[in-house]
Amino acid sequence: MCQNLNSAVAVIGIDIGMNLFHVVGLNDRGAIVLRQKWSRSQIEARLANMPPCLIGMEACVGAHHLSRKLKAFCHDARLMPAKYVSPYSKGQKNDFRDAEAIAAANREVCGNEDYRGQGSSCTAAIMSCACLNRVKRRRAPVFDRRPLLPQKRNIAEREWHVR
Repeated sequence: MCQNLNSAVAVIGIDIGMNLFHVVGLNDRGAIVLRQKWSRSQIEARLANMPPCLIGMEACVGAHHLSRKLKAFCHDARLMPAKYVSPYSKGQKNDFRDAEAIAAANREVCGNEDYRGQGSSCTAAIMSCACLNRVKRRRAPVFDRRPLLPQKRNIAEREWHVR
C-alpha cells in the first residue's frame, strides 16, 4: 500500500473471520479508500505500518484480543455490538459490506466519543434512544399508552435536559 492511501484513511472497519479479515477504510468524508482482504498473519503487520486511526470491529471473542494489540500500535480500536451495526448495512450481506457497515457505524454513532467505558455520553445517548424507541414501539390502545408519557418525559429530561 502506498503512503498516500494510508494517510487518507480516517476510519477502518474490520469484519473478523476464521482466517481472513475483510478491511474497509473510509476517509474523512465517508468515501471508501481501502478495501482489502487480509489474512490473520498480515493484519497486525499492515496496521502497525499505518498512521493511527479509528478502527471499529463487531464485539466477539477474537475482537477483544485484536483490540488490545491495535491499541499497542496507538490506534483507537473500538468494539460495537452487532445490533448497532446492522442499521448501516446495505443490500446483500457479504463480508466487505459488513466491514463497510462497521466502519460507518463507528464513524457516525461514536464520532469522537469512546464507545466503551464508564460515563461515556455516546453509550448513554444510544441507550436512551433505544429506551425511547422501545416505548414508542409498544402497540397498545391509547388508554394503555397514557402511563408511558411520563416515562418518555423522564427519559428526555434526564438525558437531554428537556423540560
